[in-house]
Amino acid sequence: MRLAATSTLALWALGSTSTVLAQIPVASPAVSVPPVGLPAPTPAPAPISPATGGSVTTPFAAGPVATVTRPATIANPSTVPAAPAGATCGSNAWTYVNSTAGLRSAIPAGCTTFLGSLSLSGAGITDLSALSTIQSIQLSVDIASTGLTDLTGLTGLKTIGENFFVHDNPNLINVGGVSSLTTVGGGILIYQNPKLVSVSGLASLKGINPDRSPKYQFGISIYGNPLLASLDGLQSLSSVGNYLDLHNNTRMTSIKSLPTSGSFPVPFLRVSALPALDSLAPLSVYTSTANGSAVDISMNDQITTLAGLAGFTKISNLTIAHNAMLADVTALGNSTITGPVLVDDNTKLCDLSAIKATAGVKATCGQKQQVTGSGQGSAGGNNALAQNAATSLSGLPVAVAAVLGAAAAILPF
Repeated sequence: MRLAATSTLALWALGSTSTVLAQIPVASPAVSVPPVGLPAPTPAPAPISPATGGSVTTPFAAGPVATVTRPATIANPSTVPAAPAGATCGSNAWTYVNSTAGLRSAIPAGCTTFLGSLSLSGAGITDLSALSTIQSIQLSVDIASTGLTDLTGLTGLKTIGENFFVHDNPNLINVGGVSSLTTVGGGILIYQNPKLVSVSGLASLKGINPDRSPKYQFGISIYGNPLLASLDGLQSLSSVGNYLDLHNNTRMTSIKSLPTSGSFPVPFLRVSALPALDSLAPLSVYTSTANGSAVDISMNDQITTLAGLAGFTKISNLTIAHNAMLADVTALGNSTITGPVLVDDNTKLCDLSAIKATAGVKATCGQKQQVTGSGQGSAGGNNALAQNAATSLSGLPVAVAAVLGAAAAILPF
């Protein structure tokens, strides 16, 4: 389910300071409301025209809102001095760029370390070659609604300190161009790219949140990419972060390109609305955390068993819903469930004995299937979201939680 909300946004920065910018009301990006227990992906920064200036609340860092300043226009390329080899550029906040010319202005020749976060947004972004010398981005990078077909120009990039967002790019076919990227400190979120067919360009990536820091809520979140059939490119990962979220990729037939050796405890697992997926077996190396994990398996039309989930022995929130062919949940036979449960609309599932819960389990064996992954409807149980809104939103940045809370309040429960 996607919702849009309006919020007053009040924090943004680009380059050096000039004038203090007032708070302005802007339309928040549509957000994907999660099923029970799962945090929603952080929405992308709301765009601000570099020509007119403005301010927004950054959704990427928790803490009090602060008013910051930035110039109304991006500096002219001729006025930007070249940086010596190995030099830094950027700022300690977000640098927002909406054209290729603006990107050339923002990145001095020879810069290798970009300070703060970088947002590249708009159809005017068609060439990333200005970033060819960048080896490290201190915080996050957001590539949204651009004219790019791939990420050529980022071949020197080795590390991203926090999150890597790639979303809503109408012409993006693949993420080729990041062949040197080995580490992302927070998470990778690739979503709503209608022509994306491959993420194989991430083949050099070794670690997502390699320190397993609880500071970062994300990990791997890939959703809303209708032509993406596989996850080829992710097999070399030795860490996957705190969130494994795969949903609404309607042509995804396999997840076997996820790493299959080692042990990967994840607090949040969602595999939802993948109507062509027939097996969860590649998830066998993923486990619950010491505090338990939220698990959502819903709207997957072809899976017949939960084999692959035996490692989730402590489950804090469980959603098993709208899986038309699911007949076997014995993989959860050794799982302790400590929180809310929603099991519903799995019409082939007749033996529920493996799910040790006293409430939330609805027997629908032999009944008409109400919702499928290839059909309409929302998986995951909106009632459960209403009952557990505090759980779902806890720990999210204040601005994001406020938007999601307002959205949840208008859901038709």
